[in-house]
Amino acid sequence: MKKEKKEKRSILPGVIIVSLLVAAVVYAVLLNAEKTALSDYEKGSVYVTTKPVPKGTLITADYKRGR
Repeated sequence: MKKEKKEKRSILPGVIIVSLLVAAVVYAVLLNAEKTALSDYEKGSVYVTTKPVPKGTLITADYKRGR
């Protein structure tokens, strides 16, 4: 009986380590899948002004160049 308990205890740390490694791999795969999906879906341009822009102003190529 004592031998069986020792075997179970020696397996437990291995199971914990393997399960943590599997969880880390799954997390990395899901993170990469999300990053790929969002990079393909959400592409756009953002402009930041250095001066106040009046409401209703149409932003054109000339306006973007600082005129």
